[in-house]
Amino acid sequence: MSIIKTEADAKKPPISKLRLAALAVLVVTGLAMGYFRQIREQGAVLGEKKNNIETYAINGVKTVAEAQKKELAQNATKLVDTATTTTQTQVTNIVNQATTVIADTASKSATVVGDFIFDSTWGNLLKQFDRLGETDRERIQKYICK
Repeated sequence: MSIIKTEADAKKPPISKLRLAALAVLVVTGLAMGYFRQIREQGAVLGEKKNNIETYAINGVKTVAEAQKKELAQNATKLVDTATTTTQTQVTNIVNQATTVIADTASKSATVVGDFIFDSTWGNLLKQFDRLGETDRERIQKYICK
């Protein structure tokens, strides 16, 4: 393997700063959504204890504002759940891609280093061997093959 990049290597995009920034934004967004959801749930529980909103009714029928508030809370919960799931999926995908790129880079680096060491040591020795005269080459071959 040579040190020069091939077309296949050039086609693979490296992890860019933009991808890492997107990963950071997704992680922070997921954590913030989870934090605000937890605060909202605690507030709802506290609100039920203080104001007893769920049972508030006029003549046995909940007011329109209370019905809208309940529907809005349900929709917000669904939205937070969907956003959290999507964020987790995206983070998992990005981490998997980063792991694959890092593993590929490490593997290629090991191969390049191995080839470089071979070329700079054994390759030079074999070049010198080829430059020897016929009799010297035969003596070395006999000595090595013993």
